[in-house]
Amino acid sequence: MDSQHLVPELTLIEELPEHWKSRFEKAIYMLYKSSEQSPALAWEEIAVACAISPHHFHRVFRAVFNEAPGQYLRRLRLQSVVEKLVYSSDSITDIAIGSGFSSSQALAKALKRELNTSAKAIRKLRESEDYDYLAEVYSKLGHPTAQSHQTIESQIAEKLKTELRTYPVRFLPTKKFSVPEFEKLMNVPSDVEEYEVIVATNVEELSKCFDDITLLVGEAFTTADKANFTISAGAFLCCKALISSDVGYHAVWDELYRRAILEGYELSDQGHTIEYLRNAPKGKQFDLEEIELQLPVEIVN
Repeated sequence: MDSQHLVPELTLIEELPEHWKSRFEKAIYMLYKSSEQSPALAWEEIAVACAISPHHFHRVFRAVFNEAPGQYLRRLRLQSVVEKLVYSSDSITDIAIGSGFSSSQALAKALKRELNTSAKAIRKLRESEDYDYLAEVYSKLGHPTAQSHQTIESQIAEKLKTELRTYPVRFLPTKKFSVPEFEKLMNVPSDVEEYEVIVATNVEELSKCFDDITLLVGEAFTTADKANFTISAGAFLCCKALISSDVGYHAVWDELYRRAILEGYELSDQGHTIEYLRNAPKGKQFDLEEIELQLPVEIVN
């Protein structure tokens, strides 16, 4: 099963004439990296560095990417903010500064203007068992389309290939992590060029708030005598994707659940969702991660 990327920028760049493609690939990469820096490069500086006049760059960027360069940068920064607010315990001020905002007050204004919410409201999601609000936040942070409220990540996800597989009993040596602990672990800088992590989550855990969910994390399936955890045999609806953001991650999961319903499956109450997380090959313009998701299902008669 091949991986399809859920990176809107890569999809939209493909629509450009060949002589513009390399320039905007460089520009998007610089904007993407600039969103992680403080102070960030101005988009006008990036345009000049890519041999495009700022006026022409702004006009073409808006036409191709459905938003102005400044809006694009702010949206990327807010994606980083939401991820840190939900998964980390860093102070709101540290998150604001670390995500390219001049102060917590500047962040507060951006959150109110762009998402109609506050940092405290997003952080409280860690204590909530209702994820609809988080899904709404992520839908606002997705790459906009020209004519609908749907994000480009969701549009691409609708084209993902899924496959129903039946697995025997599997054995996994695991360590237990909370969601915030695991996110902190995955964000620690590493010199490892390649990695694969397997995350198993009991379906019953998915109804808990973030801080109370237990993730079982291992590196490879093995034999029963070398494992401390057993995953029951059963049917799994599976898909693979390359992502560059939490927006893409949630879009893939949403589509997999939607596809399960449309194809007449029910979620197995006693099963475990399985996630393979792998870093993408080097040489890509974005920091991509390959995810393979396996949703435990039962066929409804």
